[in-house]
Amino acid sequence: MRAFIAFAALAACVYAGISKKLLLKKRAKFLSETVAMLRSFSAEIKLRSPTLDELISQENGQFAKSVKAANSPDIISAWESACLALPQNNEETRLLAEFGKTFAGCGADSAQSVIEVYLERFSLLEKAACEAYSKKGAAFAEIGALSGIALAIIII
Repeated sequence: MRAFIAFAALAACVYAGISKKLLLKKRAKFLSETVAMLRSFSAEIKLRSPTLDELISQENGQFAKSVKAANSPDIISAWESACLALPQNNEETRLLAEFGKTFAGCGADSAQSVIEVYLERFSLLEKAACEAYSKKGAAFAEIGALSGIALAIIII
């Protein structure tokens, strides 16, 4: 019976470590997609003056899919719904919500500068998230396994 409990504790700790690692990876991927989306917006703005609705319709990232899937009467409501549906309430969520409001309220002349400002902010977040994943990802998995082994030894 103790061996079974020890094995369950080991499995739970390994799972917790791996799930923390995957959360870091998911955040880094989301930020990479967001930076790519903003770069795409920037390129489109240079060529013509599309609306936010037109820009988002051309994107395929996780956030863009959430905006498209939102059952809202206008793009601003859809954007806000997609921001609220994000799993974490952190800086990127706040920045995305802020970007949607700012971009929708600005004219064609200032749209490029708005995108550039938010692109810079998201690029910094992406860089930090990728560094955190590369440094902490493996550590979380290893710490989970080691703590599971230690807990299993204590139980036995």
